[in-house]
Amino acid sequence: MPWIYIGSILGKMKKNKTKAKIAVILGSLFLYGCNTSENVDVPDINPPTVEIEEPVVEVQKKMTYEEFASEVVFKDGDGVEAETEFSIESGNGIELVDLKVLYEESNGDIEVLNEKIEELKEVYKVVPEEATEVESFHDSLHLAGAEEEDAFLEYLKNIKLDGLDEDEFYKTHYALNLAGRYDDAKDLRAEYCPTIECRTVTVSIKGSVTSGGRNLEGVKVRLLNDDGVESTTKGDGKYEFEYEVIYPNKLRFSASKSGYSTGFGDDYLLFETEPEEGYGVNLDFKLIESDGSVSLSGGEASGARGVRVNKKDDGSFQIELNSGEASFNVKDFVDVSGNKVEDNIVVDVFYFSVSEESEIQDMFLNIDVLGDEVAVLGNQFLTFGMPFIDIKNSETGEPVYIRKNNPAKVEFNLRGGEVDGVTRDAKDFFSEENWNKMIELSVNSDEDFPLDDVVLKDLFDGLGTLEGLYPIWWQLNYNTGIWEPAGFKILDRDGQKAHGIVYQID
Repeated sequence: MPWIYIGSILGKMKKNKTKAKIAVILGSLFLYGCNTSENVDVPDINPPTVEIEEPVVEVQKKMTYEEFASEVVFKDGDGVEAETEFSIESGNGIELVDLKVLYEESNGDIEVLNEKIEELKEVYKVVPEEATEVESFHDSLHLAGAEEEDAFLEYLKNIKLDGLDEDEFYKTHYALNLAGRYDDAKDLRAEYCPTIECRTVTVSIKGSVTSGGRNLEGVKVRLLNDDGVESTTKGDGKYEFEYEVIYPNKLRFSASKSGYSTGFGDDYLLFETEPEEGYGVNLDFKLIESDGSVSLSGGEASGARGVRVNKKDDGSFQIELNSGEASFNVKDFVDVSGNKVEDNIVVDVFYFSVSEESEIQDMFLNIDVLGDEVAVLGNQFLTFGMPFIDIKNSETGEPVYIRKNNPAKVEFNLRGGEVDGVTRDAKDFFSEENWNKMIELSVNSDEDFPLDDVVLKDLFDGLGTLEGLYPIWWQLNYNTGIWEPAGFKILDRDGQKAHGIVYQID
């Protein structure tokens, strides 16, 4: 349940590039000299001639950028054309080079640049392969971060399910899976595959599940795209299963075990022709042990660990971590089929501090987000402390859920986290005007959760206007493996406390 979203990963899980330019200020040393002369009487003799050598000031030789670029020739004979940024292969892997940055760092010094020219003669220039049709379509939906955040939303709004030709079928099927609309994708397969002979591949899916460096046995690893496709880890923590899947596709998975956080992961299948036999997906999970837990059965609580539990008059349970970092109000549980569950419930409670952000990055923070007003495929969250709740059947280990139409609530501290000794304050990411707008709207509202993506988009004149931040309370949908924007409320004018909606499934 991260509170705020930042940034995106472009394309098919492409690695983000961060360019750092260092400005070097060169000081000039001025030598000042003095001449003095006086009229004095001197003997009429020829004094020896003394030659005074003028100091020779060596002028640093400079090279223009155009001269530098024209001299660059790679090992394979390629030169530099219009581009300034390219990749090279030196035998130690592929790395990115920016010719402009190399030039600026040298300050135009001809000796330094000649050394760079000689170095580049020993490496190969890497020419990127032309994107396939599948990759191009994939990239067109992953434009977030390039001022095109609505690309995927627009595609979904105009999507059609009837009268598709073969090419449209594959694009639509891929988009539905990206959006977590797995039932719609299944219906689409049922309608079209008998006639177009859908291209499929059998994928071997395997990996391991650990916690704190220990192998975890009895963890259920599920494919979210289709029902009943799962495996359970053995004593060595390993799992394996196969799945016949239409490609291109994106597969999403979860890994769950009572007493531990449910983990999430995904993998893209972006090929256009069937890969070689034995194609596989390797996916490892690192689950985190709960900070506290309590058993609920027959309307009573027992076996509390690391939490304080108080039953309310309405039958709900207030479950607060002993640390005081988060407090959940929960009731009304259901199983995967939506049937009410009242017995054999174990609630695991977590609070991931800001300092633990790197530990939960792959499992929680790099997961797709999708709502009515924002959609980013491949992303990064920035969290200010993340309260989290997981619910299981204590006898079977099967997941138990809170539904979106009957949500729970969590109260938590919004400000004051630290990363490597540096305070991360949510307020610092807002202008004073926008922060005050959000506070005033929230504290003056009679609604329990007045702030959501629709309200904030209107309030801030666009969600991505705060230096690329989306100030939204998110919920992770366990059925889809996608974060969804949800309602929250800031409870005081200092913005120290907030509460937000909690649910796991629609």
